Amino acid sequence: MSIQDIFKTLKKRWKLIRPLTFSTQILVNQKENQLDSIQIKSNIDMINTYSVIIKSPAILGKVIGELDLGQSVDQLSEKITINSQENSQVFSLTVQDSNPTKAVEIANTVSETFQKEIKDEPDPELVLS
Repeated sequence: MSIQDIFKTLKKRWKLIRPLTFSTQILVNQKENQLDSIQIKSNIDMINTYSVIIKSPAILGKVIGELDLGQSVDQLSEKITINSQENSQVFSLTVQDSNPTKAVEIANTVSETFQKEIKDEPDPELVLS
């Protein structure tokens, strides 16, 4: 077997070899224009709370229903990772799935559902990028 054959095989079987990961970023920001260190700290603290809310049955149940995923909240939750860099107001929502199209749909739907559900809160304004 030549190196060319190996690369052809890897190219042909890439979906089986590596599950794909897609992510979206969400910026947590107060409605006011100026941010002081207390507001930034508050926003960073909110990220921890939002991370729990995003993976809650209230959000993921709606995502499962909207996308007709046929899986439990726990199964979907296992596919989702939420990360934030230290002292950053941005967090990333990452979805890992063997189907790249499904991973993108899930990431976008989770972000959109979260944004709709949290919209009723009086203080935060979320910007999806």
